[in-house]
Amino acid sequence: MNKAKLLVWSLIIGLAVITISLYPSLPASIPSHWNLKGEVDSYGNKNTVFIFLAVAIILMIFMDFVQKKIFKKGDLGDSKNVYQIIEYTIIIYLLSIQVLILILAKGIKLNASQIILLGLGVVFIIIGNYNSRIKQNKFFGVRTSWTLSNKHIWRKTQLLGGYVLVLTGIIILLSSFFNNWVGFIILGVSVIVIVLTTTVYSYRLVKIEKAKEDKS
Repeated sequence: MNKAKLLVWSLIIGLAVITISLYPSLPASIPSHWNLKGEVDSYGNKNTVFIFLAVAIILMIFMDFVQKKIFKKGDLGDSKNVYQIIEYTIIIYLLSIQVLILILAKGIKLNASQIILLGLGVVFIIIGNYNSRIKQNKFFGVRTSWTLSNKHIWRKTQLLGGYVLVLTGIIILLSSFFNNWVGFIILGVSVIVIVLTTTVYSYRLVKIEKAKEDKS
């Protein structure tokens, strides 16, 4: 087990201990949903306090399993490190939401929607920053039939995808300080934009490559 993985598991175990120790003192119902203004608009049984912790643990185990399958054969260079960075970034984000839920359950008032958006913005920026370092593979990254058929197209598409992710992350970060609902709209639209731009771009690159081959 590498140091990064050990650190993440230590955070999970530490937070699990804190959650269990605080559980008896939590009210019978705790905040479970917030509106776009960051106000609580729904409550749930206090057992729901374990949800994000459980999701983080399950996702950590699942992504570790997938990682072993991906990198079992072949050398994808830095891609393994990138995969781990993405994995740990997502896990730590889930753990941060777990901490947020504990704080809110204890009656401390915070703008949950804003904090969630801030975290998502950071996640987008981190993933986008490393996206261009993913080498061609069938498991993660921007995968289309065109990127998988040509390493040059793969590399340029991952680079564009990275730029779009970073830009989206910055916009989400900034929007969270002004209007939460704008941030969530941007988040929803950005997912569609990322898929469309990278797909269209990779298709366009295929056409360019084919045109070059026809001329030669």
